[in-house]
Amino acid sequence: MVVNGQRRQNNAMTFRRSSRGAALFLLTGLVAGCVAHAPPLLRGTQAIVPSKETAGLNPDQAADVVLKEAARITLAHGYRYFAILPDGGVSQQSAAFTVTPGASVRFQLLNSNHGRAGHVWDAYTILRDHSSAR
Repeated sequence: MVVNGQRRQNNAMTFRRSSRGAALFLLTGLVAGCVAHAPPLLRGTQAIVPSKETAGLNPDQAADVVLKEAARITLAHGYRYFAILPDGGVSQQSAAFTVTPGASVRFQLLNSNHGRAGHVWDAYTILRDHSSAR
C-alpha cells in the first residue's frame, strides 16, 4: 500500500530528475551554439575565403578581410599558420599581396612557418593585432 506522502515524495523526485535532464539538455544546446563553425577544407589542408567576403570593397580592404578570415578559418581547424595561394584573384610580390575585390582566395593551412616558399602568415598575430586595434 502506498501512502499519500510517499506518492508526493516520488513525484517530487521524478520532477527533480526531469528538471535536471531539461537543464542539461538546454546547457548542451547553449554550449554547442558557442562553438565556432569551421568551413570545410578543399583539398587536404587548403581552404577558401569566398568571394562574397570581399565584394564591394577596395583592394586594401579586401586584403585585410582575406587575412582576418583566413586567420579565423586557420585557427578553427587547429592550425596556426597559413599561406595565400597564387590564384586569379591574388597577385603577390614579396610579402605584400593584392586581392581583386569579389574574387575567392585560396590558402594553405600550415603547422609551421618554416620551409615554405612565399610569405607565411601567423593567424594568432593577425587576430591579436586586429582585436587590439578596435
